[in-house]
Amino acid sequence: MACNCVEYQCVDIDYDPCSNSVVLPVSADETGLWTLLIEFNGSWIRLSLEVTDGQPIVIPNVLNEHYVHTVRLLNTDKELFNNTCYMLTTKTR
Repeated sequence: MACNCVEYQCVDIDYDPCSNSVVLPVSADETGLWTLLIEFNGSWIRLSLEVTDGQPIVIPNVLNEHYVHTVRLLNTDKELFNNTCYMLTTKTR
């Protein structure tokens, strides 16, 4: 499993604490079950995530407001998607 980050993409998220999901401005390049890794306060959360080729990636709303989360998306081969980690900066609406 390749999950070491070399490239980082910064993404601002308009965070809605009442929503069940967060739409990322990134589209999947395959359909399948991916692994989502999200960092919060030095701990990592691992979740399974259904994605659809060509569609924006939608993650469960497990984010904290006013925080910068490092996110890793692992594709069906458990490889780091786009060889990139994402830094999600959450801001409340």
